[in-house]
Amino acid sequence: MATPVPESSDTAGGGHAAATQAIRTTARWLLTAAAGVGAALLAGLQLTSLGSLTWSDDWLRIILSLVGLLLGLSAICYMIWATSLILTDTWVTLAQLHLEKVHSRLRGSTDKRDRVRGELYLKLYEDLDVYRDELFGGAAESITDLYSKLITANAASRDNKHEEAKALPELRRATAGVVQYANYFLAREMFKKLRPRLFGAAAVTVVGIVVFAIAANPPDSSGGTGKSKAASQADIRARTGAVADSGGTMSYT
Repeated sequence: MATPVPESSDTAGGGHAAATQAIRTTARWLLTAAAGVGAALLAGLQLTSLGSLTWSDDWLRIILSLVGLLLGLSAICYMIWATSLILTDTWVTLAQLHLEKVHSRLRGSTDKRDRVRGELYLKLYEDLDVYRDELFGGAAESITDLYSKLITANAASRDNKHEEAKALPELRRATAGVVQYANYFLAREMFKKLRPRLFGAAAVTVVGIVVFAIAANPPDSSGGTGKSKAASQADIRARTGAVADSGGTMSYT
């Protein structure tokens, strides 16, 4: 049996593996940032100000406050959920690529997320055809052909058929390259779709917090001008009474 050749990181798709890890790391930082911003906003909200509002006089402000609070929290939760999808996404294997290409199970699914992923697989197959010579062209003609040859070579290796199994190292290198590229492609496309959603959710968060802050903190109409008028009237009455008691004239200086 031929001695397996050590796989270099480039041959086995190590560059794509590193790129995939970089995308996942960026997603992890975004997830942490979204959670931190959410905690900071909640800490800064004057939730106790809702207690000063009454349904009889401030029902509209109460409703607007609750709507703004709900919008802000929902947008933050959405950012955390959408970002976590990249981190929890399953690692694609050659068998999954082969089965999806043959049966198109995801595109026929009733689940919207599965259908979207099925469309991503279609784009992935187009890319794999374009880069076939770089990834697996020396070992097979297609993904299905590569998977079939890998199964045959593995079976021959188990049965100690050395001549039939001699292509196994090359097939494994090609498989590693395809799998690494497929996972990089899917992570990259998911991240590209995530960015505008995060920006939109961030905008909704800001709007919700601003609506809550304005609605839950009405201007103090009883202070300021109202109190100054009452004080002025009391001062005038006091001066008028003092003049009447002394029988003198009223001075405004």
